[in-house]
Amino acid sequence: MPVEFILDDQAARYGRFAADPTPEQLAPYFFLDEADLTLIAERRRNHNKLGFAVQLCTLRYLGTFLPNPIQVPQVAVRHVAGQLGLPADVFMPYALREETRYTHRHSIIRSLEYQEFDGVQAFRLIRRIYAHLAVSAIGPIVLFDFATAHLIAQKVVLPGVSALARLSAEQRQSLERLLVLPEGKWQTPLEVLRTPSSRVGALSLT
Repeated sequence: MPVEFILDDQAARYGRFAADPTPEQLAPYFFLDEADLTLIAERRRNHNKLGFAVQLCTLRYLGTFLPNPIQVPQVAVRHVAGQLGLPADVFMPYALREETRYTHRHSIIRSLEYQEFDGVQAFRLIRRIYAHLAVSAIGPIVLFDFATAHLIAQKVVLPGVSALARLSAEQRQSLERLLVLPEGKWQTPLEVLRTPSSRVGALSLT
């Protein structure tokens, strides 16, 4: 799916570690509290404990999981391993069991009360975008970042970059139509959206 309307660096950093997390970022996102430790303790082997913990922290930080958790920066792995009293190198075997990783992901999503991106979440995102457009005109590049930030704030697991780009592209086309002045009209659809209702009737309260 083409993503030509977003910048290359947007696509490159979407759902990925653009750089090693800083100490200021490690402290809130890669800290394991008592609830986390209780959940992690349910895993039987050390590599599963560390792998589960790293994936949990990754979701908090990125809003999604990496295709392969081995791509998580070592500074983050060491930070998490230190809290578990484990050597960081026990993390490597975790990459060998794809089925285990996906089982852990479902458990983490449920435990952290995240939601998968589906048709309902897409509808809510589109509604949020239109509400934002009613008060502020934004271009497609900013629209993509706005959609990403909104999903993270709502604890929705980010979809693939192509899926969000496709959705944002559709909204870009809708945005462009909002800026076109219809024949015989004196306001564009966007201006109509921004104009408050002159009176409150029964329909506007529904």
